[in-house]
Amino acid sequence: MRREKYFHRNFVLDGATFDYHGNPKAILKGRVLMVALFALVSLAEHLGSAVHAAASLCSLLVFPWLLVRSMRFRAHNTSYRGIRFTFSGSYRQALSLYLLHGGLSVLTLGLYFPAFLYRQKRFVANHLCFGDKPCRFEAGAKVFIADWHCH
Repeated sequence: MRREKYFHRNFVLDGATFDYHGNPKAILKGRVLMVALFALVSLAEHLGSAVHAAASLCSLLVFPWLLVRSMRFRAHNTSYRGIRFTFSGSYRQALSLYLLHGGLSVLTLGLYFPAFLYRQKRFVANHLCFGDKPCRFEAGAKVFIADWHCH
């Protein structure tokens, strides 16, 4: 939490800083949940391939939900000039993004990954609001992907 506050309070935009209001207990609960999820999948690996496959599939379905909850928490606990952010992305949208585009990244052995990363960034930015003003991600995929290949 101190790290988040430090980074938020040292990021200056138009002469004002951001602030972070996260509750340490809520952050700890989220981290414990993630560790428990990874531990269950790891434990399932020792119980056989069918159990491991089922646990992995369940974690693939849970991950987008955790992502959306995390983005809502992070947005709600971030403010700029006293105005808080919100995140309106849904589980269904995140599930579609990760199953379809994440799956394509795996199937193409990473060749589709820049397009997936572009869609992921667009999903987050287009569902973020500053107060009642929606944010928009206007970078074109072509520029984003071309930049990726230059590295």
